[in-house]
Amino acid sequence: MREYKLNKDKKDTLPSDEVIKKHKSFSDLRASYDDVVKRPREPLYKNRKLFLFLLLVGLTIWMIYEYSEENKENTEPPKTEEGN
Repeated sequence: MREYKLNKDKKDTLPSDEVIKKHKSFSDLRASYDDVVKRPREPLYKNRKLFLFLLLVGLTIWMIYEYSEENKENTEPPKTEEGN
């Protein structure tokens, strides 16, 4: 188990009033909190640029899939009957 050392005879060092005032920025704190916690205000389906981008990506993937399936069918060797 770890041993902890307590400095009981050392006085607490508090920051000066200037440093405290410098870091009192509640509007910045609130804005950063809202960015982390809250959802974006505009839903995905209402954001035209992002929706169109995702639609184009989906269509591109679908076209590539269809093209690869078509090529797979064309590249298979024709089946011949082994006859007499």
